[in-house]
Amino acid sequence: MTDAREDRPSRRSFLAGGGLVLVAACTGSSPVLAPRLTADQRLARRVSAEITVLADAYAATVATHPSTRGALGPLAAEHEAHVAALVELLPAPSVSPSGSATGAASPSGSASPSASPPPVVPGTPAEALTALAAAERAAAARRRGQAGHAGPELARLLASIAACEAVHAALVTA
Repeated sequence: MTDAREDRPSRRSFLAGGGLVLVAACTGSSPVLAPRLTADQRLARRVSAEITVLADAYAATVATHPSTRGALGPLAAEHEAHVAALVELLPAPSVSPSGSATGAASPSGSASPSASPPPVVPGTPAEALTALAAAERAAAARRRGQAGHAGPELARLLASIAACEAVHAALVTA
C-alpha cells in the first residue's frame, strides 16, 4: 500500500517555496523581460546605430571646420530623420517597476552613449568633405545589401536611405 503523502510536497518544502516567493516580492526587483526583436527590428536597430555614427562624423566635421556648417547641416538633419524612422520600427520601451525604461528602442544597443570614440576629422575642410563622401558611399553600399535581407517595409526604407546617402556623397563633394 502506498502512502498518499509521498505524492505531495512536504510541509517544509511548501513553506520554503512560499518564503522565497515572499522574499522576491518584497525586494521589488521583479525581472522585466525585454520583448524579443524580429530579424527586421534587429536590422533596423543596427542600421540606426550605423547612421548615428555617420551623423556624429558630420557633427565632428562641423565642429572642426565651422565653414562647412551651411553645406552639412541639412544633410546631418536627414540622417537624424533616418534614425527616427528606423527607431519607429522598434517596440516602445517598457517601464520597469523601479521606473526605469527598458526595451529595445535604443539605437545603439550599448550600455554607454559614449561607447565609441569621437570621429577623427581630417585637417582641412576639403579632406574632411572627401572623407564624409567616402563614408556616405560606403554606407549607401551597406544599405543596398541590407535591403536585400529585409522584409518589404524595412527594405523600402533602407533603399530610400541608400539613395539619400548616395546623393549626400555627391553633394558633399560638389
